[in-house]
Amino acid sequence: MPGRKTLEPGLVFNHLTVVANVPVKSGPSLSEFRCRCGSVKTFKNTQVVTGERWHCGCVKPLRHQKGAIGAIPKGTRFNHLTVLHRDEGNPSRLIHYVCLCDCGRTVTRAAQSLRGGHTTSCGCMSKLRGPRTAEQSAHKRRSFQPGERYGRLTVLGPVPVERGKSKSRFRCDCGAEIVRDNSTVRAGATQSCGCLVSDSAKAREQAKRIR
Repeated sequence: MPGRKTLEPGLVFNHLTVVANVPVKSGPSLSEFRCRCGSVKTFKNTQVVTGERWHCGCVKPLRHQKGAIGAIPKGTRFNHLTVLHRDEGNPSRLIHYVCLCDCGRTVTRAAQSLRGGHTTSCGCMSKLRGPRTAEQSAHKRRSFQPGERYGRLTVLGPVPVERGKSKSRFRCDCGAEIVRDNSTVRAGATQSCGCLVSDSAKAREQAKRIR
């Protein structure tokens, strides 16, 4: 159809990369997309551009996890725990992951406990440390570890506490470095340096042109 809007091959939308445009005589514009998992599928351009469709279906939603986006990647570290894989056979309604502790023990922990900082080891560290004060426990829950990812942000390290609020320095996927409250990042209220909002606005504008 003359004048039909298409997406340029190579454009990336979250987990999907445009491979080629699909010729259609009528109806919405379609394209083939390659997902990060390697599969290639065809979707409506508007679905992908607006963010309605951001993967091929390989990413299972994390239920009961505020601010969580997609699955926790293999190798992600949460204090003394390293994620190995998702526990598909766990009967709980919560998403669980099998993790390897630094002491060598393998344990299963809920995703929300890992992301929230409530689980830091298999239990070995509690035995080594002994009882902690309430202030020490609160600080441990709020702290981030360098390399952890939250949305588009990667933790670089902590910054001095101001007014009782724990803060960290983050590097955004766009390259910008920012300092934000740990609580807002952990809750999902902050997922980028601000570029996510800008990119979403551009995506909506492009979707309007496609239509």
